[in-house]
Amino acid sequence: MLQMTADGASMPSRRAESDEKQKPARTATLTVAVMAAVVIAAGAWGMSQDGGGHDHHEGDVAIIGETVELPDALIRVDAVRPEIMAAMLMPASLMPDMVQDGYRRFAIDMSIVPTSENGMSYDMDLFTISGDGLDPTPVHRAATKPGFVPLGSQATLTMLFDAPLEIEPLFLSIEGTDTQILIDGELGNGHQHGESPADIVVSGFFQAEIEDFEFAPDNLIIEAGTEISFHNHDSVVHDVTALDYSWTTDNLSEDQDSGSIVFDTPGTYNYFCSIHPTMRGTISVVSSS
Repeated sequence: MLQMTADGASMPSRRAESDEKQKPARTATLTVAVMAAVVIAAGAWGMSQDGGGHDHHEGDVAIIGETVELPDALIRVDAVRPEIMAAMLMPASLMPDMVQDGYRRFAIDMSIVPTSENGMSYDMDLFTISGDGLDPTPVHRAATKPGFVPLGSQATLTMLFDAPLEIEPLFLSIEGTDTQILIDGELGNGHQHGESPADIVVSGFFQAEIEDFEFAPDNLIIEAGTEISFHNHDSVVHDVTALDYSWTTDNLSEDQDSGSIVFDTPGTYNYFCSIHPTMRGTISVVSSS
C-alpha cells in the first residue's frame, strides 16, 4: 500500500500530512454503512405532504439537494435547469426534436452512490415525473447512457423531461422507493440546492478516476483515515501531485492505479497533474467523528 507524506516522497507505510488549518466536520451528514461509511451531506429531510395540493402523492417528499434511500444506493437530485437546446437533431430519425406547444423541457442532474457490495445498475426506466393532472411521464431523452456503478464510486446522471406548462408542482418518482422529490417551479432560470455533487463524503476506501484530462471527481470530501486510489483511463501518462509538492504519485500509464494514499489529518489538500498543470482537484478531509 502506497502512502504519501508531505516531503514529496512516496513509500510504504507513510502518511499524507498538511499544515493547513483544520476544518470542522460537517454536521449535516447522512451515514450509511458502506465498508466504513458512505455519506451524502444533505441537510435535514424536509417536507411532509400535508398541504399545498400534494395529497395525491403517497409516501415522503424530499426536495432538491436531499438524499433519497434506495434498496442498494443513495440518490440525490443536484439541480434542475431549463433545456436550452429545444431543437436537437436525434441521430435515429434526423428529425428536429422540438418541444410541443404548451410544454416546457428541463434537465435533471442527479448523483448516485451505491450502498450494496454488488453496486447498482441503472437505466432511465427507473424515473418518471408526475403532478396534479399529469400521469407518470417517462424520461424524454437522456444525456447519460444506462450503466453500472460499483461500490466505492459515484455516478452523475442527466435526464430531460417534458411537462405541460400549467402543471406545478412536479414530482420525480424513482423505482424502489415511495419517497418522491419535489421539483420546484423555478425551471425558467434553473434551480440548484446544496453545494455540488462533491458533497459526497466517503470513508474507508475510494477510487478516483483520471479520464479525458480530468480528475473525477475533482472535488472530494473524505473522512480522516480514508484511502484514495487514482486510476488513469487516458492513453497518456498522468500523475497526482500536491499543489505545494508535499506529496506525489508515480507516473501513471493507461489503466494503471496509483496505489492507496491515506489522508489522516483534517484539512484541504489541493493537487494537480504536474505533467498537465491545468488538471486540478481538491480533497477535503473532515474529522471521522
